[in-house]
Amino acid sequence: MVAHTDSFYASLLPKRALYADPVPKSVDVVVLGGGLAGLSTAVAAVERGLSVVLCDSHRVGWGASGRNGGFVLPGFAESTSTLVRQLGQEHGKALHDLSREGCAWVEGRIAQAGTKNLIWGKGALSLVRHKMSRKDIDTDLEAEAALGDPVTYLDQTALQAHVRSNRYHGGFLSQEGIHINPLAYVELLATQARQAGVVVLENTEISEVSKKGGSLRVRAGAAEIAARHVVFCGSGYQTGVGGAVKRAVLPVATYMCATQSMPDRLTSVLPFAGCLSDTRRAGDYYRRGPDDRLLWGGRITTRRSHPANLSASLRNDIAHVFPDLHDVPIDYTWMGLMGYCVHKMPLICDLGDGLWANTGFGGHGLNTTAIGGQIIAEAISKETDRIRLFEPFKARWGGGALGKIATQLIYWRMQTQDRSAEKGGLS
Repeated sequence: MVAHTDSFYASLLPKRALYADPVPKSVDVVVLGGGLAGLSTAVAAVERGLSVVLCDSHRVGWGASGRNGGFVLPGFAESTSTLVRQLGQEHGKALHDLSREGCAWVEGRIAQAGTKNLIWGKGALSLVRHKMSRKDIDTDLEAEAALGDPVTYLDQTALQAHVRSNRYHGGFLSQEGIHINPLAYVELLATQARQAGVVVLENTEISEVSKKGGSLRVRAGAAEIAARHVVFCGSGYQTGVGGAVKRAVLPVATYMCATQSMPDRLTSVLPFAGCLSDTRRAGDYYRRGPDDRLLWGGRITTRRSHPANLSASLRNDIAHVFPDLHDVPIDYTWMGLMGYCVHKMPLICDLGDGLWANTGFGGHGLNTTAIGGQIIAEAISKETDRIRLFEPFKARWGGGALGKIATQLIYWRMQTQDRSAEKGGLS
């Protein structure tokens, strides 16, 4: 029930006993969910002098936080260009700046702990699989410059120095961003949280959150905790309590694999050691691991079960980009459920009556959970009102079972559009 999924990250994780700290009768804040959002919130709150209990029904990082692609890059699931168009340049840039602040927070926690070995590469390449006009390229570069992001466009010839594949027409290179071991980072945050005074309870089911006698009551396993504030951070694996937050977050699956170590073969096709992803609506993302494995992710569905032929499917995706790796052995395959909202932005909000949400990061959680935790802690402490930047993104019902069907249909349509674009049907 509480073992981590059999991923490459889990294979590197030292074994430890479950956290079961003594449970206080009352605290300032109870955080529900021990992933990146919950841990970031707990750390930010305790460092502001608040007493905190964090509860997770499994282990910390058991869900998507410990299974993801490991990219720490600016941005949200919704594109910044769309946010600027919807909200205006000032508001859109302010949100983007927050996402960059989240990146800096992650790097800061790693540096503070002296664990730079968690960082496996730097820089990012956004790869283009369809032809782009010079006008469109310049427009994208101007938009990035307006956000303060240093980005360079590489044409197909220049790109070969970084990625040797005929699948791409060009790429946008950024010196910003890192990629890390996400599960080790989760464990680092948990250690930092406990050292700062956070009570961490693993393998602890939350059966009730209610209002009694002017305070919130949280039923955590056999214990009852009184709290002034409760923060929902459960995302794609949230069960039981949660109400409107649970109904607003759709679980969406993505898949990853880790090949065997192959130093010479990998370097010959992938000299670049940073984060790589393509610009398709439902694209691939990949990177070089610390021992010259290829870590590859992609494929989005709304199913919750592990596909029987996942290794073969992901190997085919790799071969489509790098034909020379068509026979590479796969050591690990795994899946994770991301939490998506219909507006493709996270829920970072005050729900009223001492209830808060920091969830729904849509596959862009390493940086945005970090800033979400800061913003929630600031709001609880009445330190800033930066939470107002997320007011347009309410907890809207995701449609339940029909929402999952609609989401799957949307992704199938996106994949069709991607294929059409690659054949020259779309610009």
